[in-house]
Amino acid sequence: MVIVKKSMRIYKAVLLMAVPLFALLSCGNEYNADEYKIEINNVNNSSNSNNNLGTIIFYNSSSRYHISIHQDDFTGTVLVDKLSPKTQSLIEVVPKSTPYMFSIAYWFQVVKDIESGSGDVWTKSTDAFQEQKSQQVDVGKEYTLRVFQQSEAKFTESFLKIFNASNAPFDLRGEGGVSYLQEGNKVLDVPIGKYGVYKIAVGDIEGRSIYKSGSFSLSFPSFTAESGYIYNFRFDGTNVVQLTEEQI
Repeated sequence: MVIVKKSMRIYKAVLLMAVPLFALLSCGNEYNADEYKIEINNVNNSSNSNNNLGTIIFYNSSSRYHISIHQDDFTGTVLVDKLSPKTQSLIEVVPKSTPYMFSIAYWFQVVKDIESGSGDVWTKSTDAFQEQKSQQVDVGKEYTLRVFQQSEAKFTESFLKIFNASNAPFDLRGEGGVSYLQEGNKVLDVPIGKYGVYKIAVGDIEGRSIYKSGSFSLSFPSFTAESGYIYNFRFDGTNVVQLTEEQI
């Protein structure tokens, strides 16, 4: 059973580990961030020696992806939610006779709320880019679980991002004037200076238009979307230009 009390605080023992931990992570020979592996190190922790708990520190060694840690399978309780790259989170658990199972899911942040007209937008890795690891937990022991990323991530969802550089909000429409809701908060209008983000299907993207101020209409460039890509465009009030395409 996992104690409800979860914390990002760093115990003295954790601080003592920080220097050797980051030294090891910086060593390209032993810890390669392009490799996909999970390594658990057992470390005695005297601060827990007088209670009935074990401590686990989850460290996200990825430079690109957030990670979520589930207890048991991928539908189990979320112990750590979207842990940022190069950060760690600590939980306390009650030792038991059988090992704990941890399931690790990977996330990519398509756009942050501060950048978007529709809030945070995330996409989750496929099952092929997820991992499970069991660990026996003993009383008074501290375990560090480091998660390393894989070179080729398995993300299949694709997105269209449009930056509004015009002087008024706009909305994106398809054939027949059907409006598209943004991912995130599912609103229509994209504010000035923000991104509109839309999930798109793989294949030809065509027949779309930008509507501004309820009357101005501009045809959106057609393009072909591939699986696991973000397509970035910019609307300046007169033109729509594609800037980049980014593989997730």
